[in-house]
Amino acid sequence: MTRAFPTPASPPDPITVDVIRGFLETVADEMSLTMKRTAVTPIFSESSDYSCAVMDDRSRLIAQALRTASLPVHMGAMKFSVESVLSAFEGDVHDGDVFLVNDPYHGGSHIPDLTMVMPVHHDGELVLFPAVRAHQMDTGAITPGSYSPTATEIWQEGLRLPPIRICDRGRIREDLVRMLELNTRLPTFRGDLLAMLAACRVGVRRIAELVSKYGIGVIRTACDESIARGVRRIRAEIESWPDGDYEGEAFLDHDGMGTTDINVRCTLRVRGDRLCVDLTGSHPQVRSYVNSSRANTHSNVYLAVATMLDPEISKNEAFFETIDLVLPAHSVVNADAPAPVTACTLNIGGEIAEAVAYAFEGILPERAYPQTLKIGALVMAFGAHPETGELFLDANMDSAAGWSSAVHGLDGWGGLPNHYGMSTLANAEIVEMRFPYRIAERELVPDTGGAGRWRGCCGTRIVKQVDSPMLLNFSAIGRRWPVRGMAGGGDGSANRWIVGCGTEAEREEQALGYLVPLVPGSGFSFQLGGGGGWGDPFERDPDRVLDDVLDGYVSREGAQRDYRVVLTLDGLRVDREQTRALRSRDRGERAR
Repeated sequence: MTRAFPTPASPPDPITVDVIRGFLETVADEMSLTMKRTAVTPIFSESSDYSCAVMDDRSRLIAQALRTASLPVHMGAMKFSVESVLSAFEGDVHDGDVFLVNDPYHGGSHIPDLTMVMPVHHDGELVLFPAVRAHQMDTGAITPGSYSPTATEIWQEGLRLPPIRICDRGRIREDLVRMLELNTRLPTFRGDLLAMLAACRVGVRRIAELVSKYGIGVIRTACDESIARGVRRIRAEIESWPDGDYEGEAFLDHDGMGTTDINVRCTLRVRGDRLCVDLTGSHPQVRSYVNSSRANTHSNVYLAVATMLDPEISKNEAFFETIDLVLPAHSVVNADAPAPVTACTLNIGGEIAEAVAYAFEGILPERAYPQTLKIGALVMAFGAHPETGELFLDANMDSAAGWSSAVHGLDGWGGLPNHYGMSTLANAEIVEMRFPYRIAERELVPDTGGAGRWRGCCGTRIVKQVDSPMLLNFSAIGRRWPVRGMAGGGDGSANRWIVGCGTEAEREEQALGYLVPLVPGSGFSFQLGGGGGWGDPFERDPDRVLDDVLDGYVSREGAQRDYRVVLTLDGLRVDREQTRALRSRDRGERAR
């Protein structure tokens, strides 16, 4: 392997730069489609809990899948995994090699996310790395599904992989694959691993075509110029903001082990064209799995900032080059080994992005968007399948379908929050074919979205009826600290977690569900909170409030209570005279 960093030649013309950038983004998209169509488990084939990207030989993020399935929370972290591979195998990377890594203290985010990278060589020179990061359903932790709320050290969270060579010059190392298979409870692991490999090989093949057309020099300088363009645009935006320090803070209800109100504090320091994100003042490291690895914290910060900048800016290494990050040692945002971290991509990751958004409200409230996941961990249902006797394990993305907040100009959208990007809810019929339960309800709940000039999305209620004995794990958070409204908007609703539905043992869980037994005929329900509203609810167009009532997002009572919109007796029109009078009266009372 040759890793030379020559002085870049003059950049190609702007059109060629864009063509190469677009080609590499399309490569990542094609990798993503390959993964989706060849993976075995529904978390990939249905919910798309994976991401694809192209990195260079300096571990820089060059391109990522943007039009297909991808999780933004993966992207900022993936470069640290590639960096770890390059460090571990410096001078020993060959054509046909494939590397695998998941350890949070070797560039990973959490153990379930396996990152696979495969080099592209041209005439013996290393050029680019297609990379796939995918959430494996089980990695051998003390709890099936690898979200282990009782874990107090990372060895209890599953098999730790520093960078390893899973393919040696084109040949799969079956000894390592057998070792990995032995350390997972699920028989589908090999199929999903091969899907990752297929995606990487597609990336290698397409990039080789690009190199043969343009040559290494042109591609490298085009990548440099694409990043430089992003740097210039980001710095120009930052320079337009007033200098100052802007503060925000978000809270996690608990860690499952008695620590409550775990805070992430964020100070955005704007100085000219530089932005520093300082997380000093965040909660000290805790015993449980809500600590964040360094890579995960970086990813959530850049995700939050990228969302609030011009969407036309390419999502590449430019964000790393323009934004400084200060992480306090021994804290939940920068955990020390061997602290457990498995929940970090959800929480405390969601609170990191949320705190950045709250701080950003002081700079540009019309751009501020609190993207978060008030979930603690994906809801895990597992047991012996009644038809096969094999272990089934479901970590469906429907337990992350809430909290989508409004932004200036747009109501919150249905489904998963921006934090989870292009992920989708699994098809109910497919889920029922694979797992021994029925989805009895999956619906939006009226009056749960935060009121505002633009309304937060309603929360989602999902009820599953159990057909076979199983166990359930979940973390009941988002009750004390729902998503906050912005610029005068109302907060979203809180989460609710109910087990034993339809039986005398039905109860609402307050903190943690761990190995909760469910019997046939019972069920479980989770009602996920709504998103926060944006702006004064009294400024919402009354006709839009009427539409919300007719669509079932807001009740008639909620329209009058939260928006001061009065409907006619038949509920089909706005009583404009009473609405004007009520809004005028209550605005006056608020002004006193």
